[in-house]
Amino acid sequence: MREPMKSSFAPLLLLVPLASAQVGVQVVDDDGGPGVDFTVLQDAVDAAAPGDVILVRDGSYLEIFTKKPVVIVVEHGSTAVAVGNNGIDTVDAPFAVRGLDFFSQKAFGEVIEMELDQPAFFEDCSVTGAVTGAGFPPNSAVRILGSSQLTLSHCAIAAGDGPTIGLRVEGPSLHAYETFVAGGNGNSASAVDGGDGLFVTGGEIYASGSDFVGGEGDTPFLFGCDAGDGGDGLEFLAGAGVRLLDSAGFGGAGGVAQPGCVDGVPGADLIVPPGQLQILPGSSRALIVTATVVEGSTLQESFQGQPGDLAFLAFSTGIGTLPYLPLIQAPPFPTPPVTIFFRGTVPASGELVFNMPIRPIGLVDRALPLFAQGLFVDTLGQIQASAPSMTVILGAAVGA
Repeated sequence: MREPMKSSFAPLLLLVPLASAQVGVQVVDDDGGPGVDFTVLQDAVDAAAPGDVILVRDGSYLEIFTKKPVVIVVEHGSTAVAVGNNGIDTVDAPFAVRGLDFFSQKAFGEVIEMELDQPAFFEDCSVTGAVTGAGFPPNSAVRILGSSQLTLSHCAIAAGDGPTIGLRVEGPSLHAYETFVAGGNGNSASAVDGGDGLFVTGGEIYASGSDFVGGEGDTPFLFGCDAGDGGDGLEFLAGAGVRLLDSAGFGGAGGVAQPGCVDGVPGADLIVPPGQLQILPGSSRALIVTATVVEGSTLQESFQGQPGDLAFLAFSTGIGTLPYLPLIQAPPFPTPPVTIFFRGTVPASGELVFNMPIRPIGLVDRALPLFAQGLFVDTLGQIQASAPSMTVILGAAVGA
């Protein structure tokens, strides 16, 4: 059973430099109505100033293309889907998304393609690719390029059927927490091989509590005889190395051939050059905070760890590109200056829930994004950083 706790001290938000951290808000709802600024998500992105929060309510929206550093968050309790092929470039500052599901019905092209010169953060998102049509070249559900970093937390990426890669990384670093990535299964009508789960040609890879699964090979239906090979779980060709904590790769099964033909070969779980793979000891931890909360209400923080862990909250108003830190067995997520508070001891259930009142802080019609990470100290004194989480504090006028 979860054990709720309540704050016994002044709100942590008083320690945040509010004057510089407050940003504007654009409200999007495809049904329109009072308090809604836009019914089309792309219109809100176009109108937003750098750093603004785009608050998305229930609905289905067309694809987005942006080079603006904005925060897109689906309102707590809502479900929103972006349909199409999306393009995101981080040029001047970080970009963050929480709660948006991406879906493509096209037979070619990535669901999301990102050029990252600044960090990007996705939380509680899903990406679903379409079936690769016959005659179209293989692609990937998500492709990231550039020189910065992508952080995924509690996300799921599934390529459409065909030899389609789940997530393709070409240069940036990838930090994946509690995330599932799957390559496409072979498609007997077009290409029978399964796709890789994660395919990497550059950058640093860190994964905590994450799985990478290759797609299964298929049996030819129209052309050929031999069955398709399974995709690899994680294939790392070049970069700064791979660190896995409580994470694994799983190769896809080879296809079963018709009588007199050759069965497909199962994919490899991990393909990593010698000396580039480090398996970290221990188990993953997680932090989940309420996606959006109106000032004057309560923010819930869920710390998921091992019984007996001491749980701390670390947060700031920004994210950076900090590298892996051995002390906490993870890359630090919030960028300095960082505030840290002790939250309590994880009970036998493995989950500590902390309820924090958010007193009115004068946001009115503006917002305050906060980026957080849990720090857990186990019974042996070892520190383990958790999956990160983002919340957006909304002014009372926005939540009305």
